[in-house]
Amino acid sequence: MATVKVKFRPSSIDGRPGTIVYFVTHRRIVRQITTGYKVFPCEWDEKTSKLIVPDKGRTNTIKDIARRIHRDINRLEKIVESLKNNGDEFSTDTIVGLFHEADKGES
Repeated sequence: MATVKVKFRPSSIDGRPGTIVYFVTHRRIVRQITTGYKVFPCEWDEKTSKLIVPDKGRTNTIKDIARRIHRDINRLEKIVESLKNNGDEFSTDTIVGLFHEADKGES
């Protein structure tokens, strides 16, 4: 069974936005997918691992990032489901590789 967790990695520089990352785990092997999605710490709820839409300012940006995260997670779930249905053994690296391949195809 593979799992995907969405996490926020804060910037090492104060006042700069951090990065959203995905952790894909399968058979106790974890791989990280770093996204290009940048958010500030005040826009991330650590308890729920979800974005917080601010009252003003970057609302459209945050909503767009939330849609992209949702799309990415759905795509990862479909990749895992497809690999399971195929019946062959697969690794975390296979999941991440297929995710990156799909990214290149959308560019």
